[in-house]
Amino acid sequence: MKKEIVCYHGTDWGAAQKIQAEGFSFRPNKEHWLGNGIYFFLDRSLAKWWTKKPSAKFGTHIAKPVVLRCSIEIDTDDLMDIRDLEDYMDFCKIYKSIYFPQYIEKVKNRHPSDTFINYKQIRCQYCDFLKIYKGLKAITGNFYLPNQPYLPQNTTTIIKHFQIAYTEIQLCVFDPSLIKIEEIVKLV
Repeated sequence: MKKEIVCYHGTDWGAAQKIQAEGFSFRPNKEHWLGNGIYFFLDRSLAKWWTKKPSAKFGTHIAKPVVLRCSIEIDTDDLMDIRDLEDYMDFCKIYKSIYFPQYIEKVKNRHPSDTFINYKQIRCQYCDFLKIYKGLKAITGNFYLPNQPYLPQNTTTIIKHFQIAYTEIQLCVFDPSLIKIEEIVKLV
């Protein structure tokens, strides 16, 4: 079954022009949230916010901010949506039964004093593994990130009283041919 996802990518005007001419590309990074691919927010306001606060670790400089509104048409079999309970259970099952045992074998020969575990890198490597293992073209997930600068000050009271927390949703597209640019919105 096909699914259409509307998503938003914050970037610089010059980069948007290059994307229009040549298509999307990405720089690999060992700590990407959902593996190595092209990232989108499902919330336009977060893409807008990101243009004002890009992460330096991804080498992004934004002089003239824009938000690209894009659509992705994808077969549901090619998408892992870890907000969906079945996909989340599959995500956990593959990690526990297939990926983690392989990972443990890799790290057995580490030096005993090397006790640091970088879970961001493990998560990124695992999502890259899933891309190949399941033949995925995209993965999406939500992240609970307390104390983000885009949230109002001291949201802990709301969370404590109502048990409602804002979760940030990101989409990582592994197959750039799925991405269709619908609109470029210049920001001031």
